[in-house]
Amino acid sequence: MKWGRLRRCSQVGFLLLFVGLPFTYLKGQITVMGTLASLQIGPISLVDPVSGLATMIAAQEVGWTLFSGMILPVLLALVLGPVFCSWVCPWGLLSELLDKLLRRKVGRIPSWLGPLRWSFLGGVLLLGLATGMPLAATISAPRLLTVLPMEIIFLGGATAGTIGLLGALLVLEVVLPRRLWCRALCPVGSTLVLLRLRKTLTIAWSEPTCRPALQGAVCFVECPWNIDPRHMKHLDGCTNCGTCVEGCPSGPSLDYSFGRTEPEPPSGLKLPVIMRN
Repeated sequence: MKWGRLRRCSQVGFLLLFVGLPFTYLKGQITVMGTLASLQIGPISLVDPVSGLATMIAAQEVGWTLFSGMILPVLLALVLGPVFCSWVCPWGLLSELLDKLLRRKVGRIPSWLGPLRWSFLGGVLLLGLATGMPLAATISAPRLLTVLPMEIIFLGGATAGTIGLLGALLVLEVVLPRRLWCRALCPVGSTLVLLRLRKTLTIAWSEPTCRPALQGAVCFVECPWNIDPRHMKHLDGCTNCGTCVEGCPSGPSLDYSFGRTEPEPPSGLKLPVIMRN
């Protein structure tokens, strides 16, 4: 299965949808309206879980409209995992393209990545509580990119806040370690990773069919997160992009599965550090 081709089509399709959506408003279309933070499809409201949570925390009250809009996205994340990050998010597409242009070195997942992810998410939510502002929603890259076309069309140009935040995120994308924003700092992605259950869709490894001499390098290099799918932990941040599945030389050794046992990494495992092509 050419997962990479399907995924790229999905990413580009969602990008074109939200770029073109404001133009449909000019024609009187109001069935589908909104951004990737808050979307209305007919009678159905969809609210990004962390944006809804941040708004309720900042307001210090439960907004039932927001809460009901969060239910379906949360259920999808519980079943499919953080597929939003790899199959939908337009910032994820931009980040991947920049990663290819910059030709970042592949390295092991640093031990501080997990603590950074949860510390940053908690800090943003607490700061939102202190300031009364939904900061997690404000700095959401998918929200910023999908609100940009609306500002250009209806305001005659992008606002300074949107341009400033997008510019800052682009700078961080270039100067920080490889895709650090998506991997650890994005509140949207961190929340979706946190929603992963033991039976959520994930990448499963079949050891008997694995050819380690080839698999060790290919799995590790192909993964956008530098995760070795053979020894992936529950909250490592896998977004189910399928890159490792498509690139697996052992064929059935890696595949999508609902649930997997979490293996312990073998002692003395050393992963190569090489330059991506």
